[in-house]
Amino acid sequence: MIAPTEPDQQSSNPERDVWTHVRHSLCDECRPRLSTNKCPREDPSTLSPANRLAPATIQSPCPVCLGLSSPEFANQLEASVRQALKPYGSPCENRFSQETDQPTLILPGDLLYRYGALQRWWNPVLSGNNNNDSILALGQTFKTRARALVSNCVQGLVQSNSTSGSHYPQYVQDEEQGYLSVYVIAVPHSTLHRPTHLFSGGGTSKRRRHHRHLDVSETQQGGDPRKSLEERMKKQGITVWSLNQAFNSNLDLISEEADRSILEQTKAMSEHASGFDFHVAVWRRPFYLRGLYTKLRRDVSQTPFFVVDEGKRRKLGVTSVEEQIVPVVSRYSGGISCHNKDPSLPENVVFGMCKFHASGREDMDVRMLLPEANASDTSNRLASGRPFVCEVIDALRLPSVTDLLRIVDNVNKTTSVNENMTLPRCYGRNDMTSISRDFSFAPASSFKNLQAETEDKVKFYGCLCWSATPLPKEDEDLKKLLGTFPLQLKQRTPIRVLHRRSNMIRVRHVLSAQAHRIDDHYFRLHISTDAGTYVKEFVHGDLGRTVPSVSALLKCKTDILELDCEGIQTS
Repeated sequence: MIAPTEPDQQSSNPERDVWTHVRHSLCDECRPRLSTNKCPREDPSTLSPANRLAPATIQSPCPVCLGLSSPEFANQLEASVRQALKPYGSPCENRFSQETDQPTLILPGDLLYRYGALQRWWNPVLSGNNNNDSILALGQTFKTRARALVSNCVQGLVQSNSTSGSHYPQYVQDEEQGYLSVYVIAVPHSTLHRPTHLFSGGGTSKRRRHHRHLDVSETQQGGDPRKSLEERMKKQGITVWSLNQAFNSNLDLISEEADRSILEQTKAMSEHASGFDFHVAVWRRPFYLRGLYTKLRRDVSQTPFFVVDEGKRRKLGVTSVEEQIVPVVSRYSGGISCHNKDPSLPENVVFGMCKFHASGREDMDVRMLLPEANASDTSNRLASGRPFVCEVIDALRLPSVTDLLRIVDNVNKTTSVNENMTLPRCYGRNDMTSISRDFSFAPASSFKNLQAETEDKVKFYGCLCWSATPLPKEDEDLKKLLGTFPLQLKQRTPIRVLHRRSNMIRVRHVLSAQAHRIDDHYFRLHISTDAGTYVKEFVHGDLGRTVPSVSALLKCKTDILELDCEGIQTS
């Protein structure tokens, strides 16, 4: 009979074997953080032979930082960013925002989760504030490293001799107009099973949504590329848990059983190659283009004009100033990106858009003209077309100065040969809309102040009027009937706009007026007014809601048949 053998004094302890396997997989930066003191749990005499040889045999990413400091991480990050940049052209043709929207790399909260569990297992004495302080310190180290990694990645993509942006106005560079922004979320290939309480705080902050119109049938601008990326990942079943969210989670509530589970999972992950998937959002910051426009037709509105007729929505007019300008600007900007749409928002809400903003507006049946070259009234010689700004968001390319000239020629239907052969009182040969040749980049302040400037403008109008009673034979007699100017008006909100504007009295001024008799019942009236004056109501009186009016001054029924804006003069 064979006697039973004595128990092997060198038999392995599974928990210690797991810990030792994980410990020997630590990188040179993470090992000192966990190995400053002898581990109370570790007794080399109880380790299995396999684990005593672990340092020489294990080839795997660090179980804490997952190779964050390795060249492979930087190379994969650069490859992912370069792929996301492709729609926007070569990196050396672009500049990247470093001030307003700094390149951002979001690292997973798992890094702190792993470190906290390993640290508590290494030394159970560490708990509470002592443990949290070291976790926070490591988190700050990770965030600093992430900023450096993504900044170096972006700078490395741009050639050192790149001259991109050198031919643009200085304010374009100062405001980073048209610069690219980069936002990267790193997700580990293998994630830990996280306790549910970790997600009780630190959720994604709510961002304000900007919408262009209240009409849900029209395309609106809104969303944020960062939130859009997270929403797309969410639809793919990927949970975003960042370092900031880990900071806000109470990691100290994790039980020892959970710590042991983390060690088991970490050992399993460290036995095969691991790494990260990079999810990248790239977008171009807004840039602003400013110019002046004219229109010669009375069936062209400023923006698309829709009405509801018998329950059906239909468009009025053949086109609009916006529709004549915006598609051309978008085309010479390489198109507008559609990659940053937020899937959680309605279908008609997009992020990328070319938005048209004008300083005031004229009615669809009102032409926007330049002053007559031989006009007897010289006060409007400095007047021009109506100012407007195109705000271009997330364009695929920043147009060059040459592109802006092409935009002008395309809208105006002119070429370098016939650029001076324009229609009368118009910037070009397009009677629907023409824009000035000084169409150019503008500082952001010009867009923000566009509406504020409206109050400081003097507007010139030409009116074709009808009088119910015969007019005086001489212009001088007609002028005497109209009285002296400037003339103060008190205008109650016109009946025609009362459905969309509050009913109130506005004080306006007619600064000058000249009347020219055509025949016994028709005359032309040329006036200059404050911005915001209701000219049609000044002529016919609007049933007494505008006082005084041309109708009251002539003491007869008077109506306006045609109205033209003949120039706008800024202060």
